[in-house]
Amino acid sequence: MSMELYVFSDQPLRSISQWQQAITEDGFDILLYEKAVFEELDGFLPMRLDGAGTGVEVGPTDSAKAIEWFERDGFPFEHKWTHALSFSWGGDMRELIVAY
Repeated sequence: MSMELYVFSDQPLRSISQWQQAITEDGFDILLYEKAVFEELDGFLPMRLDGAGTGVEVGPTDSAKAIEWFERDGFPFEHKWTHALSFSWGGDMRELIVAY
């Protein structure tokens, strides 16, 4: 089984290092693949969780289209976010943890 998660924001991430800094500041033992280029994300992003390898599919998503899709299914948005990323993974718990 695969799962998907969407993250909406009004501020775009500028780099993998900015994203890594936020993860570290929040106290998570997750390391993003440091050679990844944020602007080129559209596929598997290797990560490390508690020192072991894992990762998820990550890609930019058109936020307006994603919001429209959710609203069509009965999930209203009070705010129209300007940026979105999608995260996809299989049934592995470690992938679920790094996606969230």
